[in-house]
Amino acid sequence: MGGQRMPWQRGDRPAWWVPLLCLCLALPIPGWGRDLVLLLSHETAPYTTLADRLVAALEQGPPGPWVVRRLSLDQATADRLTALPADALILAIGARATGTAFGAAGRHEVLAILVPRQFVLQQLGERPPPADAGHTLRHSLCLDQPPSRLLELLVAALPERRHPGVLLGPHNGIEEGPLQRAAARLGLTLRVRRAGRNEKPVHALAGLLETIDSLVALPDPRVVNRQTLPAILLTSYRYRIPVIGFSRAQLRAGALLALYTAIDDILADTLDALRALQHHRAPPADCHPRHFHVGVNRRVARSLDIALPTEDDLHRAIETLERKSP
Repeated sequence: MGGQRMPWQRGDRPAWWVPLLCLCLALPIPGWGRDLVLLLSHETAPYTTLADRLVAALEQGPPGPWVVRRLSLDQATADRLTALPADALILAIGARATGTAFGAAGRHEVLAILVPRQFVLQQLGERPPPADAGHTLRHSLCLDQPPSRLLELLVAALPERRHPGVLLGPHNGIEEGPLQRAAARLGLTLRVRRAGRNEKPVHALAGLLETIDSLVALPDPRVVNRQTLPAILLTSYRYRIPVIGFSRAQLRAGALLALYTAIDDILADTLDALRALQHHRAPPADCHPRHFHVGVNRRVARSLDIALPTEDDLHRAIETLERKSP
């Protein structure tokens, strides 16, 4: 036994690669074991659904490995958050969790998901984000699909309708300039009507419907909400103006088409962002989702005598339009 040589030995000395192997094993693996703290706004769906699916996806491999833990919102005090390991990433799920994390996480990196864009802009405006070596420590993945993508859905589904309209509130964070440029790129003549501070959206809509051939709804809670949506859809239907919405609920309520962010889309975008952060790259500064779903209301299409492609065909058409975009 004393004279037996191990496979890695040559003569009386270890093979040349043994010290190198030991050195490699001693070096830290980038991102290994980084804390990922899930902070949920509520312990109910869709927050728990998204958190459970995210954990399951991380356990299957890339973009991990992460050390995942959950922290309830009532435990997320400033002291508790700042006591986390210095390289911990806080994943805030929903608006309440985002408000808490942005305000109390100190210099820890935060990724906010399942939040409206307008809320994120408000939070960042009230709390200028900290930075590390010039890079922001606050990232977000918003629920709102980019307005330009809604216009692309219109072009893909109803190419003959070139005069869409948009109804906006007095203050909504949606800039009209980029919207008009996106419309011009697609060969559309866009009419924008801003409702006054004390003006009912349906009253502002009446004049707009006389000059357009389709209505694109944008995420503006002052204009489109549970109270105003039925009147907007009914009035548009009377004018035989199809409505392109931004949620599955609007599709069920009577919109002809909808472009929305499903749980699968949020999950895919979150995994992409975690992969980037794992390699010390910031996610895209634009918080709009990269993934999306298209919905078609066939009942409304029959009522308006409109023939439409399948959802899959519309999805592919939008992707083609986006690839052509400069």
